[in-house]
Order: sequence, then C-alpha cells, then structure tokens
Amino acid sequence: DDVEWYLTTARKTSQAFFDLENAPAAADILQRAIDRYPDNITSGDVNMAADLCIINREYDRCLELIKRCCGVVIESETEARDLLLQLSQLTQNVGSGIQREAGHTTYIIKTLPDNIPVDLRTKLGICLIYLNNLDQAKDVLKKLVDDSDPNEFGDLLLDVAEAYTNKGHHKTTRNILTRLLNTDNYNLAAVWLRYAECMKILGDHTKSAEAYNTVIKMAPTHLNARLALSAIQQQLGNPQEALQALTSTDINSQTEKISTDTTNSGEMEEDIMLVYHRCMLLIAQDKMKEFSEQGLDMMCHYFRETYCYTSHNMTNTMTTKRRRAKLRKQYSYLDRDSDDERILNVDNRKSKNAGNETVLRKQQWWNLYLQVCHALVDVGSYEKLGHLTQAALTSFNFTNDPAKVCVSITTCITVLQ
Repeated sequence: DDVEWYLTTARKTSQAFFDLENAPAAADILQRAIDRYPDNITSGDVNMAADLCIINREYDRCLELIKRCCGVVIESETEARDLLLQLSQLTQNVGSGIQREAGHTTYIIKTLPDNIPVDLRTKLGICLIYLNNLDQAKDVLKKLVDDSDPNEFGDLLLDVAEAYTNKGHHKTTRNILTRLLNTDNYNLAAVWLRYAECMKILGDHTKSAEAYNTVIKMAPTHLNARLALSAIQQQLGNPQEALQALTSTDINSQTEKISTDTTNSGEMEEDIMLVYHRCMLLIAQDKMKEFSEQGLDMMCHYFRETYCYTSHNMTNTMTTKRRRAKLRKQYSYLDRDSDDERILNVDNRKSKNAGNETVLRKQQWWNLYLQVCHALVDVGSYEKLGHLTQAALTSFNFTNDPAKVCVSITTCITVLQ
C-alpha cells in the first residue's frame, strides 16, 4: 500500500509540475519514483518519463531509461578526438578547418525485444535521430515507418517526422508525410501544412504551393498558410495569385469589416494582417490605385475614433494642439444614436486610441499612413488625402509626437495649395 501510495503521489505531482510548464521538475520526480520502485512501475510510467526526457532534450537519459526498463541492450562508443592527429593537422594545415566533433557517441542496438511497446520503440528511434545515430534509428523505426498502418499509428509517425525535420532530413520527412496524407484519418490541414513547409525547404515550390492551397481550402482562416502561399506565388511569377492568397473573403467585404470594425477581435486581427500584407504586395507590384483604396480602409480603422466625424474646415486642425484636443472632445459627444454603423462601433474611444497595435506596431501604422498619403497624391485623390490628414491630426495616435504632427500639417498645407 505504501508503494502504491508513493507511486500515485509521484505521478500526480509530476503531472502538476508538467501542467505548470516545469518539465524538468516533472521528469525528476517521476525518475526518482522509477529508481526507487523499478519493479512496481507500469509501461505508462516509463512512457511518460521518456516523453519528459525528450521534451527536456535529455536524449541520453531517455535511452538509459528505456534500456533499463524495457530489456533493450545498447552499447555506446564515444568518439573522442585523436589528439595526435589534431596536433598534426594544426601544424601542417593551419586554418584548414578539418575537425571531428568531440564527444559524439555512437549507439549500437544489440538486443531489441519484440514485445517492447510501440510508443517506447518510437521514442527510442526518435532519441537516436536526435543523437545523430541515423542508421540505428532507421533499423528501430523500420517496422513503424514502412510496414505499420498509418491510420492507426499516425501520431507516432508525426513525431518521427518532426524529429527528422528538426535534424534537417527533409526527404525522409516528405516520405512519411506522403504516407499520412494518403489516409482517411490524417488527410488534415495540419499535416498538409507540414508537407507544404517540407516541400518549400526542398525547393519544390510548385508542390509547396499546391499543398498550401489545400491547407487554405481546409482551413480558410489559417493566416500563416496564406502568407507563405502568397510569397511562393510571387517567387513563381504569379502576382495575381499572390494577391488572391491574401484574400480570405470577398475583398470588398474584408476591407469593409476593417473600416467599420464590425467583427470579433480574432477575425479583425486576421483581416488586418491580410490586408496589410496585401497592401505591401500592391506597393511591390506598383499598383498604387488599388493600394490607395485598401490602405485608406486600413487608416479608417486606425483613426476610427476621428475618421468618421472629420468634417471641419481643414485649417481648424492645423492651428494648435489645444484646438485639436477640443475637436476630439466634440467627437466624443456626438450623437450615439447615429445610423452610421461605423459610429455605432466606436465605444470607449480613448482605450482604443491606438487602432489595433496588437497586430501592427505603431511605427508600421505610421509608415503605412505615409505610404497611403503618397499614393493618394499619385492618384490625385486630394479630397480623400485631406480627410485622412485631418483624421490623423485629431486622432489620439500621433498627437503626442510633434514630428508626426508636423508631417501631417505639412501634408494638409500641400492639399490646400
């Protein structure tokens, strides 16, 4: 009873530390329990301890654990530097850069019981991958990688693929992911995303683009997939497809949501990022008219506490800081019963004065503002430019920065001229 109480307490305590994101402490507690009562532990205890070792990147410790608890016979041979050879090389070929990695250990699996649980066998192979013993890892994982049913053992195959990816063996990763994608259970957006990233690293941009397209079809709101697909399409010389990748919905609907602020915060952040990257792409493609329109929608969102109300004579916003503050105060008392949907959604203005700086930094918003101003000049939209600069001058965003105020006033003067 005392043994069982001890092991149960150790398991719960280890789990509690793991939940607190303290994996080293969790591993130490479980390891002490295994050391103290090796005959009373379960395969689940060993599996959890091995997991923690891998999380902590203690691969040698994990091998020792599996060796001790699962009947695996492992021999190791440490490859120390040959000092005489090193001295000879340094004497004869100074700066040649010819060195051998010190302390690298080669592991040889002498005995691997057939009854070892498949998850522990997998962890053994993963540790060998991380320890650069690829031939031994291939032998240990051969049955899983080549012969197992990927529908049943897909999670383990994904762990193996991740290990190969982290060590830079992307062709092996590709082969594993290809097997998984041809199944019912793992034909998933997350697996397609890994495959797309793998093909991108391998330089097959066409297949990578196809895979990213599949991800977007399965998960239309996946921002990183859209950004990656857009970059690849641009590299492939497909500018229109690059822009399309950054459009999660109808473009007019998407920019309208941003300018009116009529969506939840998660969707808003995604839309802001997509439209921002599309704006940058439009600039790169020298499509200034389209950029000016979509960039103006971004500015309408950023200056939303003043943009909808700005209708005063432009000279009023060019006078003093006190006058601009007075205008902002007037905006805050405008009729809340307005039918303008943009006005209805501007509550608690000062707390939201920074537009959405959880997505873009203030400097990025400022740079975008300047780019939109220049684009409006290029396309001759001076009325919109005047309205934008008034909104900027009366907004909370830039009023505490004299340099930015000066730039906006100069722009107003340009418009008046």
